[in-house]
Amino acid sequence: GSRGLTLLERIVAQERQRPSGRIEILLFDPNAPGPGCHDPAQSDLHLVNTVAGQLTVFADASVVDAGPVVEGPSFHQWLNQQNDIGAGNLLGGARASADGYYPRSLFGRYLQWAFRYVCALAPPHVQIVVKPAEVLRAHRDDDAWLLETATAKMRVDYLFLTTGHTKPAQRIAPRPVHGTLVV
Repeated sequence: GSRGLTLLERIVAQERQRPSGRIEILLFDPNAPGPGCHDPAQSDLHLVNTVAGQLTVFADASVVDAGPVVEGPSFHQWLNQQNDIGAGNLLGGARASADGYYPRSLFGRYLQWAFRYVCALAPPHVQIVVKPAEVLRAHRDDDAWLLETATAKMRVDYLFLTTGHTKPAQRIAPRPVHGTLVV
């Protein structure tokens, strides 16, 4: 999702400016990387809750202590760039407004694009690996984290949890216990 994507962008920006050595970044998500809860396939009736000019994956010079800047468009700029190059007539030929509220599906497409863009900017010593899976368990073991998916276990040096919007837990049907109902 968007929080994990901004973290990835910051790591790539730092490594482009000050390489720290070979890095392998494992991204776990059972869905396509980037959009998170902003599914590009959802209805255009669902709008983002922030104006387009304030939505971006990229830190710029206005962000205090953000570190190196990686040039990249805001959501508003990207919408207009897509219209300029004729990529799908996103807004019916109209220009996007920085003060406009646009469909979450379009923001999801922006996040997909931004993910590919950030990955393309990664320097050669940074390998980004997408794991289409959920991490079911994570625990600290001495100097590493142990992660477990449905099919694998692995050790990693660092763990960043960017859970975003989670689905509500399934309700478990109540069971009678000695004639009383336990919920």
